[in-house]
Amino acid sequence: MLVRLDGAVAFTSYRTAKVGISQAKVSIRLAKINLDRMKRLRRTGDIPQAQLDQAQNAYDSARAALDMAKARTVQAGTQLKNYWVKAPFGGVLATRPVNVGDYLSPGTPVFTLVEMRRLKVVVGLDPAEGLHLKKGHQASVGLKTVKGYVSRPAKIHLVRPLADAALLD
Repeated sequence: MLVRLDGAVAFTSYRTAKVGISQAKVSIRLAKINLDRMKRLRRTGDIPQAQLDQAQNAYDSARAALDMAKARTVQAGTQLKNYWVKAPFGGVLATRPVNVGDYLSPGTPVFTLVEMRRLKVVVGLDPAEGLHLKKGHQASVGLKTVKGYVSRPAKIHLVRPLADAALLD
């Protein structure tokens, strides 16, 4: 996880939705007990059909409330996930130009993440320094990050002379 935004309101909505599921399950149990009771009483002729219909309606409404509570929970969970920013790959945090409490506009970069597994480095060296470098030699690549320097092993893939140092800019 790279960033966690203040999701207190979203978390409260999620917890409330979860409680709604529990409440709906309790309502279904009670409505089912009442419906079964009304069916027995209707079979013996002790209640009018309208009372049985009301019990059936209460049971159906309780089931619909459960479906609605589940949907609210999924929606609140989806919203809650929007408060975490996760990297799509493993890497190191190279820069963080913002600080906790800063106000940002949409599109403002909040960090630079560098994937060290596939890093390509182009280095300009004095010809005398590069004479001993050959393709396949082992090297080390260092990167300044927000927590200090990170060093990773590397392999030289290409060594070639450069006629004009301005081409590196």
